[in-house]
Amino acid sequence: MTKGDASSSSGSTVAREEEAKEVSYPWWRTGDGEAFATVVSDNLATIVVLVSTLLNTGFGAVTVFAKVLPGMGLSILVGNIYYSWQAARMSRKEKRTNITAQPYGINTPGAFVFLYSILLAIKGKEEGNGASSFQAGESAYRAAVLANLLSGFMEVCGAVVGPWMLRNIPFAALTTPLAGVGLAYLALNNLIDVFRYGLVGLLPLVIMITSYFGNMRYKNFPAVWVAILVSTAVAWMGKYKHKSEVQDAWYHMQNDRWEQFWDFPLAYISSAEAEYAIEHMNVIIPVSITNFMSTMEVVSSAHLAGDKFHVAETMAVDGIGTMIGALFGSPFGTTVYIGHPAYKQMNGSRGYSLLNGVVLFVLCFTGATGLLMSCLSREGLVVVIAFVGLSLFQQTIEHTSHRQYPTVALGLLPLFAEWGATKAGLTRQSAEAGNLLGWWYLSQGAMLISLALTVTLYFAINRYFVKAGVSACVASIAAMIGLIHDSKIYGPSDDITSPKYEWFFAWLLVAAYMGILYFAQQKLGWIDPPINEANFHAADDDEDADNISAIVQDKEQSPTSPDSDV
Repeated sequence: MTKGDASSSSGSTVAREEEAKEVSYPWWRTGDGEAFATVVSDNLATIVVLVSTLLNTGFGAVTVFAKVLPGMGLSILVGNIYYSWQAARMSRKEKRTNITAQPYGINTPGAFVFLYSILLAIKGKEEGNGASSFQAGESAYRAAVLANLLSGFMEVCGAVVGPWMLRNIPFAALTTPLAGVGLAYLALNNLIDVFRYGLVGLLPLVIMITSYFGNMRYKNFPAVWVAILVSTAVAWMGKYKHKSEVQDAWYHMQNDRWEQFWDFPLAYISSAEAEYAIEHMNVIIPVSITNFMSTMEVVSSAHLAGDKFHVAETMAVDGIGTMIGALFGSPFGTTVYIGHPAYKQMNGSRGYSLLNGVVLFVLCFTGATGLLMSCLSREGLVVVIAFVGLSLFQQTIEHTSHRQYPTVALGLLPLFAEWGATKAGLTRQSAEAGNLLGWWYLSQGAMLISLALTVTLYFAINRYFVKAGVSACVASIAAMIGLIHDSKIYGPSDDITSPKYEWFFAWLLVAAYMGILYFAQQKLGWIDPPINEANFHAADDDEDADNISAIVQDKEQSPTSPDSDV
């Protein structure tokens, strides 16, 4: 071997050693601690509030601790393991280590919609039919688990149809139903609990709002835990918390064991319970749509931060994680969280994601979540959920032109109507008796009604009359099927007095009006040309529809990112 050959060989060896160093992706690094504290607190707040609501509304402790919690824990573990592996795979492929795994956990908005619009709605209906509180809770639980399975399947399908929807439907229209959920179910519903005990809840609310929207930090200590711990301290000092709560939680942790984890609830579902799930497709479909739309936004924000994860893969994993949880008893879905750039700024790697999955799995599987719930202040936890709801509304309104503010406002109202109807126990019969039928029609299939109104009016205000007409025609078909303005899915019916015909023709009239406006615009010249707004669509690149940089550009600096999820 010549001297030149030796030198070349030595250089190659050094290059290989340097390359090996470059792809040595760490399991843990400095920023993982803060990233873990942020994502686990967001998940815990959601889980604890969901569990406490189920227990307080009459669902069996065994069902909650032995089925719901373990199913949620498993789905969170599976997703976090995958996204940790996904980050490591990207590190090897791109030969760099500054990659942050995608944050993942319980889908907060979707979970609360399922809680109130499916679980509690079916339970109330069953009790109205004469079932005991326990029997009604079991039926509602199994129906919700099936609904969650269907939602997960639709999310997987969203990997195919989602990019097309993102290219053709305005971003504000897609996010308005989610903003409505945020304001009605996450903010208002939980603020009622906050203001029940003002001494315990008001200060944490102020801490959350000022810390995140005012972009104030407590060094490396997440503001969410400042709010929770302050509220908890006041609750214990003010005797709003009692030792008996901890004792009860310890009892359930010891006795409501996870052995029933293998007792798959869907194996015992009745045809009536399955029918309940199908009847609630007007909830399942819009929740699934907003889920995979939000996943696209999340992945795009990761692209902006330099981590180009594949959007279809992420959408599929979200759906599969939800389906795994459902098979093992969870009625609540999972998703990647908004805020990847913030976690990257914290210098998180794959370690925070893995630890998040493991810790939440252990807490859920052992029942320790209930013990934690008994120690922490509920008011402090629901403040976190309310904050997430406000963040969802902020996200929508920030990327909506002033011209479309009334459209967004109108799109929020069906969700408030649905929330109120659920709280009041409104039925078709009671609505007719109390002259409240309009409330009933507005509340049934609220998320789809919101989507139909905002899409139609958004296009109409911007003078895209053909698109507005198509949207109205789709809404008319949804009304005929029973997806909107009613509480059940219709089969063939010759009864011309059925509400489905009224709403079918109502939406067709809107479509016809859009046709007239189009004729006046294109043939008569009476109406100005369409308005071509900047950022009209969330994406317009056929090959990479998940690239919505114009929409998420501000999120890299957004203080709300770490604790907001969809």
